[in-house]
Amino acid sequence: MTAIAVAINAGNKASEKEFLVLTELLMSQLLKLDSIDAEGEAKLQRKAEVVLMILGCKVEVFIIFLSFLYFMQSHVLFTYT
Repeated sequence: MTAIAVAINAGNKASEKEFLVLTELLMSQLLKLDSIDAEGEAKLQRKAEVVLMILGCKVEVFIIFLSFLYFMQSHVLFTYT
């Protein structure tokens, strides 16, 4: 994903397929995180739940960032003259 961000900042374009593939990969990771069950003592279980929640949030942030990059590549919001 960093490579796409660098390429877009350099003025290059990434293909729509690259965005779709990365989004699908991130979504599948998010689904895997959601399916993990934390077991054990209450304290350990709560800690595992918090870790999973943080990881899930990070994946969601990556998906949002990827969507933003796609939008920025597809639209010229403004230009300075």
